[in-house]
Amino acid sequence: MISEHAQKSKNLPPSGDCLQPAGATSAARWLVSRATHPRDAWEDWAHGQPAMLRMGAHLEALRLPAGLVHRAAGGEEPGVVREVFRRCGVGRGVIVGVHGWSYYVLVPPGTSRTRGDGRIACAGPGDYLGVPAVERDAPPGSYWLLPPPEGPGELCDPAAVLTAVVAP
Repeated sequence: MISEHAQKSKNLPPSGDCLQPAGATSAARWLVSRATHPRDAWEDWAHGQPAMLRMGAHLEALRLPAGLVHRAAGGEEPGVVREVFRRCGVGRGVIVGVHGWSYYVLVPPGTSRTRGDGRIACAGPGDYLGVPAVERDAPPGSYWLLPPPEGPGELCDPAAVLTAVVAP
């Protein structure tokens, strides 16, 4: 349970069944609406922890090894890596994993059924992904390399992701 002090310091008034911060972005609201337990997701973010979102019904995530992405980008600096994704039309929904060893790209549900490349795994039905708070855009911990999606229409095209990192 979140403490009264944390509620006040994070401006987190209760909102119905879930604890939603005042001024929550549309991306945060959409991601949390996909959580099995929305209140837990808000609380995790309020405590600086990633929210565990279940994959499958609303979104899935491709896990790209950092070495593969850095090779395609020609470097590991965040600006260089962002550019390799943007060149292929990926403008949102890319998370850098907690240790920087992997990139997680949010993709439409069903991707895990068609994803067959041994180098790239896909978190699908029954899997969970730790998703950082939408404002987290730098380490430590996992963070958004590209802004989070604000709805299903902003999930990444898996083919564009593969073009960005596998084709070069």
